[in-house]
Amino acid sequence: MCGITGFVNPPDKKASLSTLKRMNKTIVHRGPDDGGEKIFGNAALANRRLAVIDLTAEARQPMPSFNKKIWIAYNGEVYNFKKLKEGLLKKGYRFRSTSDTEVIVNLYQEYGLSAIKRLRGMFALSVWDNQKKQLILARDRFGIKPLHYYLKNDLLIFGSEIKAILAHPAVKKSLCHKSLSPYFSIGFGAIPSPFTIFSDIKKLPPAHYAVFKNGKLTIKKYWYLEKIKEVKISENEAKEKLLKLIKQSVKNQLVSDVPLGAFLSGGIDSSMVTALMSESASQKPKTFTIGFDDPSFDESKYAQLAAEKLGTDHHIKRFKTKELLKTLSEVVKKLDEPIADASILPTYLLSKFTRQHVTVALSGDGGDELFAGYPTYIAHKLNRIFPFLPAFLFKPFSSLEILNKLWLAKHSPNLSFSYKLKRLISGWNKTLARRHLNFVGPIPLEQKLNLFTSEINQKVGEKDQALIWAENIFKLAKDFDQQKALQFFDLYSYLSEQGLVKSDRASSFNSLEVRVPFLTCEIAEFAFSLPSSFKIHGFKLKYIFKKAAADILPKEIIERPKKGFGIPIHTWLRTSLKKELLEKLSKRRLEKQGIFNYQSISQLINEHLSSQTDHRMILWSLLIFQYWYENYLQ
Repeated sequence: MCGITGFVNPPDKKASLSTLKRMNKTIVHRGPDDGGEKIFGNAALANRRLAVIDLTAEARQPMPSFNKKIWIAYNGEVYNFKKLKEGLLKKGYRFRSTSDTEVIVNLYQEYGLSAIKRLRGMFALSVWDNQKKQLILARDRFGIKPLHYYLKNDLLIFGSEIKAILAHPAVKKSLCHKSLSPYFSIGFGAIPSPFTIFSDIKKLPPAHYAVFKNGKLTIKKYWYLEKIKEVKISENEAKEKLLKLIKQSVKNQLVSDVPLGAFLSGGIDSSMVTALMSESASQKPKTFTIGFDDPSFDESKYAQLAAEKLGTDHHIKRFKTKELLKTLSEVVKKLDEPIADASILPTYLLSKFTRQHVTVALSGDGGDELFAGYPTYIAHKLNRIFPFLPAFLFKPFSSLEILNKLWLAKHSPNLSFSYKLKRLISGWNKTLARRHLNFVGPIPLEQKLNLFTSEINQKVGEKDQALIWAENIFKLAKDFDQQKALQFFDLYSYLSEQGLVKSDRASSFNSLEVRVPFLTCEIAEFAFSLPSSFKIHGFKLKYIFKKAAADILPKEIIERPKKGFGIPIHTWLRTSLKKELLEKLSKRRLEKQGIFNYQSISQLINEHLSSQTDHRMILWSLLIFQYWYENYLQ
């Protein structure tokens, strides 16, 4: 975990060191061990360093190449750097450090832009080529590491976090209206690449690099998961190869010169990573879990069971629900974009606790997207039978009032059966993109227009921006069957734009590096080469993954129902956060902003507070947006 930032002025304007230092200071949490800045005439690079590999001063950044004409500022870990280094040594390169950073910058010196394709790991990098007077920006294949940029009047500014870009005096804060629709549709409140919440700031998409030269920015994609073809393979061969790939990935990601551990929830993904750590590590892996006094979303007993079965050095810390709620104000102040995934709160506490013991933690992120672990995939599968059923069966469910009468668990910590039934039935005759957004988003697309004022709807345009974005992702996956297309979409929407962002921010705020062994190009390409029936077999989710896990995990872990951090926001909004909700979404405040339609939002609040309908997802998204707005635009 590190942080990078910098800028390139027009050729006739010298870069300011004081500006660069001010920008770098905003991301000190990402790298508290060291920091460095370097000016190259009109260009500037800076880095904040969390020392993980090669703790010496020789690994300081920005770092030059062998010929001293190319410099790098880099965030991440490249796990195949030793193999890449061997090839460079044979070509006559010499190295001052044992870091992966020095390998990357020399790899670029030798191979140019094609060097990016050779990297295996998680990274966001900036390379200043002083010979060609060009800046290279690149991001890993899955977007594990963040990278943002600003381009205006021949000035390019970049940073791991938006706050670094905002520290440059040329940047003015203004709301990107086109980001509003995606925020209220993609996952649990996320803003997908290339959008950010700010009108002049963009995200470099995963698996892309950018070249900035002579005031022009060229962005290109360098990896195409959507082009993977299906292979013929037996279940047993698939299971064996998958297990081999995951074992190798975990082993590769254990490289570290600082203490290392793993998050352990007791679910199949984190347990798989932990079990394979035990095989490769020289000592018991350290594992970390947090627990809560509310049993409805406390997973610690499952983690304890997994730790006992796997023989780990397990660490657990229990919190009261009130402590989790208090974390809200602490976290939202640090976010430079609104993230409405409430699980960022326990992830933040888990990262904070883990950092007291280790500097690096392995995570099970990515398993559900690659191997089909979400129940929504079953819903889409059921949707295929709807066209063959008589229309009169669906007519009663078209009424919102009828559906509200079906509400079975108004006070459940998880979304009720009737909520899921309503979303499923409402999408039976819609396109895949529209149906999926309606099923997983905080509010159906058809109702979203009511959230905004007419002025905002006019600025955004007639067609829903979230739908446009989703349709473009599904177009990329046009050669896949429906199941693979959904997994591809979730990989580059929910995971890349929300899950990994949540994990990055929660961990980086605590100066912890989180690694994700499932997210390698080899594992992803193999997963997408398998028939969809290997992922969902009948109605069994993660079929081949569970087959592979059966060789190393106890049955009770493999068969445990999926359960994430079920934060009780439905209750908070009616109790502890009620006053805050009413205040931040008041008529006075909303009309002053001119973004949201007070009448529609007031109705949502009243229905939720009276327990008529569970509107937790949309109200939480609105509340988080208001926190962000107060911090940045008010």
